[in-house]
Amino acid sequence: MKTITEKALEEFCSLIENFLFKKINAPTFEKKYISLWNEYKDNNGEILYKINKSYDGAIDRIFTSVDAYCSDPALRGEYDIDEEQLRKEVKEQLLKVKPELEI
Repeated sequence: MKTITEKALEEFCSLIENFLFKKINAPTFEKKYISLWNEYKDNNGEILYKINKSYDGAIDRIFTSVDAYCSDPALRGEYDIDEEQLRKEVKEQLLKVKPELEI
């Protein structure tokens, strides 16, 4: 039987993989990731803490990248990132959690 932390990690990984394998686009990923992260942060922040502690802050780092993502080049500021950079950073963090995954 899986713990709530394991279930949460699976939820995050599934969403991340859907993005990286282009099953969902960047704006959809952005909305869903922020929603999922906030749900765990607001309802049981200890789960996020445990996952981040086990995987070198991967989930929080992805949140930071998602927060820096801007889909519109005309609105993109100096510290914003585009979809390509978002994919690169998300992939890097996912590989901390699932190093065996081939992306």
